[in-house]
Amino acid sequence: MGKKKQAAKPKRSAAEQAREDAARGENGHEEEPVVRLVALHGKRVAVAVGNSFRVLDWSTGAELCSNTDHQRPIRALAFSADGGLLLTAGDDKQVKLWATASWTCVKTLLSNKKTSAAALTNDGRHVVFADKFGDVCVGTTAPRAEGGQQQQQQQQGQQGQGQGQRPGGEPQEPAPLLGHMQSIVTSALVLPTDRLVVTTDRDAKARVSVLQEDPLLGSYQIQAYCLGHREFVAASAAVPPPPGGDASGPAGGALLLTGGGDGAVKLWDPVSGEQLGSHAAVSEEQVAAATAAAAAAHGEEGGKDEADGGGEGGGGGDGEGEGDSGGSDAEGDGGGERDAADAAPRRKQRRALLPVVAVAVAPSGGLAAVVVEGQREVQLLRIDAASRALGPCVQRLALPDDLLAPCRAAFDERGRLWLVGGPPVRLTQSAHVAVAAPAGEGAAAPFAFATDAALPAAARAFLERRVEEEEAVAAEAAAAGTTYTVQLRKRQYNPRSVDSRKSTRTDRWESDRLARLRQREAEAAAGAGAEAAAGEGAEAAAEPAAA
Repeated sequence: MGKKKQAAKPKRSAAEQAREDAARGENGHEEEPVVRLVALHGKRVAVAVGNSFRVLDWSTGAELCSNTDHQRPIRALAFSADGGLLLTAGDDKQVKLWATASWTCVKTLLSNKKTSAAALTNDGRHVVFADKFGDVCVGTTAPRAEGGQQQQQQQQGQQGQGQGQRPGGEPQEPAPLLGHMQSIVTSALVLPTDRLVVTTDRDAKARVSVLQEDPLLGSYQIQAYCLGHREFVAASAAVPPPPGGDASGPAGGALLLTGGGDGAVKLWDPVSGEQLGSHAAVSEEQVAAATAAAAAAHGEEGGKDEADGGGEGGGGGDGEGEGDSGGSDAEGDGGGERDAADAAPRRKQRRALLPVVAVAVAPSGGLAAVVVEGQREVQLLRIDAASRALGPCVQRLALPDDLLAPCRAAFDERGRLWLVGGPPVRLTQSAHVAVAAPAGEGAAAPFAFATDAALPAAARAFLERRVEEEEAVAAEAAAAGTTYTVQLRKRQYNPRSVDSRKSTRTDRWESDRLARLRQREAEAAAGAGAEAAAGEGAEAAAEPAAA
């Protein structure tokens, strides 16, 4: 019989091919969507887009810093509790610490893989960072001595070989802290006492781990798992105890707030892992409408995929390959080069995802802001920390027209809410910034956007740096949907694709070797059994002859 003729791939236009080529990185794999980040401390606000970050004094409009030292997009941005350090970490596998007095880099730690989340301890002595393979490492913030960079590279090589200590027995830096079994870590958070660290991941869990007095010795004790989300956990934030409340215990009285790909916001006791409250930021009607819209937009493709029996729903599937074990291919070990048709979305059979991409808690601890990917509003929820309860949504604040696709939120010391977003295009250096403030006195005062009052035009332009070409396609790109969480959405494959992917896995050779070994052992056992049976038969035949 002749070989079955494969269907020809649809031809791409020159414009589509150019866009695809532009979106590919140096290794030929698709770049992940750029995420805009915002961090606040005192009167300073930092915004990171792509490989650059800029810092501004919002009270005076003074431009404090503009930096492009990172070679790849920045994925984590945070100030230390005392404001003396700024943390940046990105796809270039570098974790950098900047002294805010001089805005010079005082320390650089190397990660084995692309970093996906990072946080500083509250005492400012250690930095915790995670990568897309689920490994979480820790290092000190103390500047290195002369020649320390060469020593770090040597230690990095030892870490890659699984060495946990220096030859002298001291912990290496950065040191392995804990792991999430090759699941992409989406956020990292150190609770106020510095005794517990929270890490959330692609596998719908939040893990609360105990930090030793010397974190470089590793975290071997799991305090609790917070389980309840049905999809990946995308964001987390600490809820401080109420004034005069009990600040004892490992968490210092703090609670944990998480947002997930299931569109839910949940409040937890991080010590016990108990779920204290839940809020559905997305209704079933919204999910049904998004699913129907995706099916209508890709009806022809969806029908084909339904016949093939594979694909992933919810608009995912065009990110960097993640592989069969969560984040195992996230670095680009071959998943991105496979035929896109093998992982084409089957939107007719799977529900669309409207994930929560950001949660932020006001300094008072009584109010939380929730941002849902693709929604033109920010939801404000009440938190009753005294009764340990998550209250209802008290306001749905419509976004201004000049703020597209927000993906991060943060409150400043005045209780104002800062949002950052921008055109949902893969390669960008621009951002959209908006500020909302209470429109009156008291905790029940509604919020209203007051960006012009908070940021003079020149200061806003410095933070945003809007690019004309990006703004020209911003509305069209936003209408097509955002993809901030595309790499977190798990794929499904038809049987043919599963067999094809298994044949190209990096561990296939070991699996084949073990299979051959088992086969030889089975054959040897069968041969030994046959010889024993033949020997018994010969003895039985010899007995009558002897008689």
